[in-house]
Amino acid sequence: MEYLLLLALSIAPGVYLVYRYYSKDIYKKEPWVVIWKSFFWGAAMVLPAGLLESSIDLPGKDTLAGMLIENFFIIALTEELCKFIVIRFYSYQTIYFDEVMDGIVYGVAVSSGFATFENIFYVTQHGLAVGMLRAVLSVPSHIFEGAILGYWLAKSRFQNTSLIYGSIVALLIVVIGHGFFDFVLTYNKAEYFYLSLIPVILLGWLVKVYVKDALAHDLKYIHKSESITTVNTISETISLSNETANITYSELKTEVTLPSSYLQRIIYISLYFLAIICFLTAAFFLIGFVALLQDNKAENWTLVLPLIPFLIGIYFIYRARKLKNW
Repeated sequence: MEYLLLLALSIAPGVYLVYRYYSKDIYKKEPWVVIWKSFFWGAAMVLPAGLLESSIDLPGKDTLAGMLIENFFIIALTEELCKFIVIRFYSYQTIYFDEVMDGIVYGVAVSSGFATFENIFYVTQHGLAVGMLRAVLSVPSHIFEGAILGYWLAKSRFQNTSLIYGSIVALLIVVIGHGFFDFVLTYNKAEYFYLSLIPVILLGWLVKVYVKDALAHDLKYIHKSESITTVNTISETISLSNETANITYSELKTEVTLPSSYLQRIIYISLYFLAIICFLTAAFFLIGFVALLQDNKAENWTLVLPLIPFLIGIYFIYRARKLKNW
């Protein structure tokens, strides 16, 4: 039972985030077959990335310079290059990669596969507490990085941006964010742990901006004629009788907007599962704070740690209730 719980904790965050960004692609949905192939190709890249990282024996790893080199150039650059290769040479090459938003969706799928497979190793080796932390920090960080890689690749195809330029910019952004995240967790973990939230928040905000830009571009340049046809179709539908219009809308909503009841149940359960993980993480941090307080070792910033996963858990419950009302 404990093994199944750890396995679910390893997989649920990545799968949920794939669905979340898939649902944001509102104009033309990608086939699930290609998304899951991207996911599993991303997962497969964990092995070469791990072998390459472990094969490099860097002298002076405990020094500041050694930590910077290891976290930014050996770990971050290697892992981001592995994700980039899958996005560029598999997802980018498919005939379904025909929107800017597709770059984000496929980037998320690839990075989610990488993060999920990596998560399985960490959680099974280090236990539930590590799994809770990774669910709210490491996995979203990987997802955001993949989305940024995919977005810049899409820009090179649809916004007349140089492929080389876009690739370099994307890799610079994600390697800096990834490297800083790992460096903070490596360098004096207890004292500077809270700083690991900075790259996650900044990368998440950047992806939010990119999603808006991608959807605006796709609507203006790719789906412009389709939107005109849609407006005409809606106008014709409105001119029908109220009863016919209601039936038409109900059928459209059932066929286009709503996911299947089976998929909806899975997402609904996953959201509540993630909320429980977040609440347990908050409780874990709170217990740690109380223990440090009793030993007069608690610092003021540690009060923030229980609050962050608690608020994230509230958000997951909000999303689950919203999904239930669809």
